[in-house]
Amino acid sequence: MGGTGEYPNYYNYTANMNNYSETVRLEYDASVTSFSELLEAYWQFVPDPTAPCDDVAYCPRIFTVTSEQKRLAMDSLSMHQAKTNKTILLQIVPAAEYTFWKAEEVHQNYDQKFGMQC
Repeated sequence: MGGTGEYPNYYNYTANMNNYSETVRLEYDASVTSFSELLEAYWQFVPDPTAPCDDVAYCPRIFTVTSEQKRLAMDSLSMHQAKTNKTILLQIVPAAEYTFWKAEEVHQNYDQKFGMQC
């Protein structure tokens, strides 16, 4: 997501040549799973959000689409921040400020193609 330049490929992404971030675009049915439930799942799997981020490609971020999602994400961040004495460095940013680039075909459904999870 983001970056500068034309359509990114795996080479310029991994070389961090254009400031791209690795992201997952998640589409969900809000009548089945709430955004708050997705946030709680996120916190269980995000790498240490208090660790300094040396590689922009892997910095923990939550991209929001609506003002309600932003509010819920900020509330969730505040709740998790209260549980630690370290500063959480996670960013919450509007998705509209960035271009979401679909990964190359070889990286689509990676777990199904290669029988493993990233």
